[in-house]
Amino acid sequence: MKWWWPELLRHPATAAVIMKIQQDRLDVAMEVLPPGAPLPPELNLERVRVFIDAASLVAQIPMRLDR
Repeated sequence: MKWWWPELLRHPATAAVIMKIQQDRLDVAMEVLPPGAPLPPELNLERVRVFIDAASLVAQIPMRLDR
């Protein structure tokens, strides 16, 4: 079972990125966050956050937290 997607780093944050993660993990929700977006403090193990930069590129390796 896949937990992180380093191959998506620096790729355009398009529907293809979201579809790749959802193809690998149907059990997680996706959340795309632009620079400076507020982060809710709660821990949600069923979520993958995709942080993007000002150019809409994936800025951090998307991953599902396990702890």
